Amino acid sequence: TYYDNGKLRTETKINNNCNENFDEQLVYNYDSAQKVMRIMTKHACEDKNYFNYPIYFLYDSTGKKISKTAMNRDTNKVFYKYIYIYDRQNNLIRDDYYFSDRDSVTLSSSRFSEYNLKGELISYKWVSSFGTYDSTSYSFYKNGLLKEEKNFPNPKKQINNWTQNYYNKRKELTTIQTFFIDNDKKVKKGIKKTIIYTYY
Repeated sequence: TYYDNGKLRTETKINNNCNENFDEQLVYNYDSAQKVMRIMTKHACEDKNYFNYPIYFLYDSTGKKISKTAMNRDTNKVFYKYIYIYDRQNNLIRDDYYFSDRDSVTLSSSRFSEYNLKGELISYKWVSSFGTYDSTSYSFYKNGLLKEEKNFPNPKKQINNWTQNYYNKRKELTTIQTFFIDNDKKVKKGIKKTIIYTYY
């Protein structure tokens, strides 16, 4: 449902097997700048004391979201929290996730993003407090279209597969080619996905 000004008011996931005929419902509230200030969550199929909680958002003076905090409805303590950090070009470069473990709120994971001078995302890294790691790098053609996407599942392991994109004159993605490195450390072609467009 929507408010009179067109802003989203409620978002409901229907499930007739739940007590109130829905599984999850989100209720949106906005500040004077029409930015989401609070989301009230409600779950009809789950433990209501645990899953029904408010989520609050904070913004800086330029309107960028700097935090997202879920509060325990009964204790009013932090359930989980996200902190967002930007560079001078307003690109999101770090996203820290904190989770409440009993009486303390500790850093659980961090996501790092790097951009080139054009503002294009060239690398993404996710690191958890448990030592797990995931990293992806991106390269682009001169026209700004995504060229290659390389995934590094572990900093100690060499990359073994990646994808490269090809486009037609309309700048439509037509081919996704996978490459991999075999046991002899030679680059081989893997799965190839072809996209065909038809027009009226």
